[in-house]
Amino acid sequence: MPRRLFTLALVSAATATPGHAQDTTLTRLLIANRHPISIVDGKLAGTGGRHLVAQSAAARFVMLGEEHGVAEAPTAMGALLDELRPAGFHTLAIEVSPLRGRELDRMARGARSNAALSAALDSLLADWRTTVPFYVLGEERAMLRDAMSRRGTDGPLRIWGLDYEVNADRQYLAELERLVPGPAVRAARERAEAGFARLVNAGDPSQLFAFSAPATTFEAIRKEVGPRAPARAREIVDLLERTASINRLFLAGRGYESNLERSRFLRENFARAWKARTAGVEDKVVFKFGGSHMMRGMNYTNTLDLGTTASVLAEELGGYSYHVLMMGGKGSTSTRMSIVKAQYEPNGAAEVDGRMLAWLRPAIPDTGWVLFDVKAARLAYLQGRTRGELPATHDRFFQAYDAIVVFGGSHPGTVRPLRASMP
Repeated sequence: MPRRLFTLALVSAATATPGHAQDTTLTRLLIANRHPISIVDGKLAGTGGRHLVAQSAAARFVMLGEEHGVAEAPTAMGALLDELRPAGFHTLAIEVSPLRGRELDRMARGARSNAALSAALDSLLADWRTTVPFYVLGEERAMLRDAMSRRGTDGPLRIWGLDYEVNADRQYLAELERLVPGPAVRAARERAEAGFARLVNAGDPSQLFAFSAPATTFEAIRKEVGPRAPARAREIVDLLERTASINRLFLAGRGYESNLERSRFLRENFARAWKARTAGVEDKVVFKFGGSHMMRGMNYTNTLDLGTTASVLAEELGGYSYHVLMMGGKGSTSTRMSIVKAQYEPNGAAEVDGRMLAWLRPAIPDTGWVLFDVKAARLAYLQGRTRGELPATHDRFFQAYDAIVVFGGSHPGTVRPLRASMP
C-alpha cells in the first residue's frame, strides 16, 4: 500500500551503511545451518521444511515476516498454517485493521460452504473500496481463503486485524454517515470520494483521505457524533483518526514519529485482541506481517513492534515466539503497489539484494529454496564474541529472526487489476 512504498524508500536511505569486509566465519556457520525447503503434495518438505514445522508447532506465537509481493511466501505460509492447526493454532493475525479483521472473521464463520466463502472473498477483494492490502494478489488471496475455510471438522481460523486502515476509508465513512448523519460526517465522506477521484483521474495520491485528512476534520466529527454514538460509529472514527494521524506525520517529514506511532497502534490492537480472546482456543497465534513488524528487538525503523511484544508475552506465559523472515531470492522481483496508478505492479527489487542483508548473501545458493537456521548460527557465532563485531544493521537482523527462508527463483505475486469504484 502507499505507506509501504514510502517506508521502503525511507528505510533504504536511513539504513545504508559503509561497506564491510565479509565475515567468513559467519558465512561458514550460515552455510552449515542452511537446509533445503520445498513443498511436496501441499506439505513443507526437506530438512528445512520439517525444521520450520517442528519449531513453529512448539511455539506459542509464530511471527511470519514477509517481503510483500513475493508469490512463494504466502504459498509456503499457507502450507505451514495447514500443519499448525493440529498443534493448536486457531488464530491468524494479519496486516489489516481490526474492523476489517472482524468482517473477514464473520464472513468465514457465516459462509454456507467453502465455495460460497471463496466467491464472497473474491468479490470483496476485487474493488478498491473494499479490498484488503496485499490480498489482492493471487497467492495471498489463496492463502487467506484457505485460512478462512473449514477443514473437515475444523472450523476456519480466527482472523485478527491489528493494523490501521488505508483502503476502506470511503466505505467506513459511508457507513458512519448512515449511523450518525450530519454535515461534518458528510463533508468527510465527500472529501474522501474527491481525494480518490483525484487519484484515479489525475494520478495524484496527495489528497487521499487516509493521508491528508487534518485533525480538524476529526474534531468536527467527534463534536457532531457525541459521546452517546453507537459503539460501531466510535470505532470507525477512532480507526480513521489514528490512521490519518500516523500518515500525516510521515508526509510532514517526521518518518520516525510516524513509524513509532504505527508500532504503538499495532501493539495496542494486539493487547485488545489478546484480552478479548477465547481462552484455550485463541492462545496460540500465527502472525503474518511485513518483515519489520515481526522482528524481535529494535527493528529497522528503530521501533519496538509486534515481534518484541509477542516475544515478551510468550516468555511470560512459559513459552517462546518463533520469528521467521521469508523473502525473494537474488535478482528476483516482487509486486508492489503503484499508488499513482492505484494498482499493484511487479516492479519491486528483491530485498535480499539490499545492503542490510549483505552478511547473508554469500551464503545463499544460486538456485533453490533454503532455510537458514539463524538461531543455531547465532548461538555458535556469539560464543565468546561481542555483538559489536557485526555492523549494527546486520546485527539487528541476526538477532531478530530465528529462521530466514530465501526463495531462489522467486516470482512477483500474481496481479488482478482492482476496480476503481466511484459513487
